[in-house]
Amino acid sequence: METVRCNREKCESYSCYTHIDNIGYICDDCEIEFKDHLYREHKNLSTNEDIVKELKIFMETQKSEFPIEDLKIEEFFNENRV
Repeated sequence: METVRCNREKCESYSCYTHIDNIGYICDDCEIEFKDHLYREHKNLSTNEDIVKELKIFMETQKSEFPIEDLKIEEFFNENRV
């Protein structure tokens, strides 16, 4: 498998195993941070369209580290593994 850079703003990771249509590649660290963002903001996204909309906004933010898991979001990313 080739190494692919994360499409998140200012993320330097080349460990990307998830691709989301109309967004691009996302690394594990950014995926975890996105899940934490949703948890902290009390966002309950019930459809894939809602997740993609929020993820597009998130991908324009700068990377940091806040690990936590959310099972519904975990399902979404597992379905999009390449």
